[in-house]
Amino acid sequence: MAAIPATNKAGIMHTISDFTEDYFHPLGREVVDLTNPVFKDTISIPKGESTEEVIAELDKKNHQNSYSLKKVILTTLKIASYLTVIIPLIMYVARLILRKTHTPLDKPLPSIKLSTTTISSKPEIKKPESPSRDQKIAIFGDVHGELDGFKENLLRAKVIDEKGNFNKSFKGIVIQMGDVIDRGPKSIESWSFLQNLQTEKPEQVIRLLGNHELMLLEKDYRFANFPEPEKLAEEIKQEILAGKVQASYCDGSRLYTHAGIHPVIKQQLILEIQEKQHLTTVSNKDISDYMNELLIQAVRDNNFEHPIFNVSYKRGGDKAIGGIFWIDDSELLQSARDIPQVIAHNPPLGKRTAPIDITDSHRLINVDAGLCALYGGNRAFVVIGKKSQLKIHEQISGIWEKTVLADIALGS
Repeated sequence: MAAIPATNKAGIMHTISDFTEDYFHPLGREVVDLTNPVFKDTISIPKGESTEEVIAELDKKNHQNSYSLKKVILTTLKIASYLTVIIPLIMYVARLILRKTHTPLDKPLPSIKLSTTTISSKPEIKKPESPSRDQKIAIFGDVHGELDGFKENLLRAKVIDEKGNFNKSFKGIVIQMGDVIDRGPKSIESWSFLQNLQTEKPEQVIRLLGNHELMLLEKDYRFANFPEPEKLAEEIKQEILAGKVQASYCDGSRLYTHAGIHPVIKQQLILEIQEKQHLTTVSNKDISDYMNELLIQAVRDNNFEHPIFNVSYKRGGDKAIGGIFWIDDSELLQSARDIPQVIAHNPPLGKRTAPIDITDSHRLINVDAGLCALYGGNRAFVVIGKKSQLKIHEQISGIWEKTVLADIALGS
């Protein structure tokens, strides 16, 4: 009786050659006899036909099926092998193009609409140059009318002397992060004190605008706890136009704004700068300068519609993403690894125990220690020393303590 190759006890083996056979049938072929009882109920031979004819017909059909299956499998394997070469090649070429053009990968969210603000002319803003690697920066958060506590901080940092005058031996940069007014008892006095300090050393004192000062510019006086807030609003306006009060500062690495900058807002600013100034590469310094121009233009036009002035939902506004004066720190946690920055605007309250809040990467530094009595009356500030070394100065139970953090490279 004729014998045929098979791979299982209930069927006839397909004739599949080379790779396909070896892959699916690693045990090879077995020889089985059709007279074996196992096949009695499996294969029936019609009357008038020989076993050889039945076998030949089955083998023909199975060969056709086998050939189709083999063709599909081999075609699929060929396509897969091509893709393993083509896809990495496409990715490599794309990376080369992106590196060459410096095209940002992030895109603004649909909810953020590109501003149509036009800067009529680039204003001349007299401000300190970016500090050298050997020049320290003393950074102070929200004052909120707590002038006495603010002076304590400045004295501890050796920025002022016992009489409250600028210390001539201090050679670094002083940055006050905004929100000088409201809540505390000495709003006007605090504002005037910083004015005088800057007048003494305009090249060393940087004053940023906070959301509470911005509210005065927008004629929102609900938090003003001093008489005639409209007069201070006019004064702030003139100081902004003169370049004395700014929206932002950049030390060469970090951006300084009152509340912080979200990646979406940053991306929009980059696109605007590229369009208006025809720059291929936009640095943090370019972004900082542009935000200062936007603030001046907004004050001139009395128009605060640009997204840097947005108030987000978390701060009672109607925007998905807050601007640099209003964004909540919880919205910045994911962006800290992308944008090295120093912020204020977020006092401790019950959210954290330490007055100064710094991420492990050192890329997000919150210096709003809660100086105002309403937020705990904490005396604390940060000094960025030589080569970006971070030092936290904090008064605990009336005693000043200093914590030096290990240096961490910020990267690009």
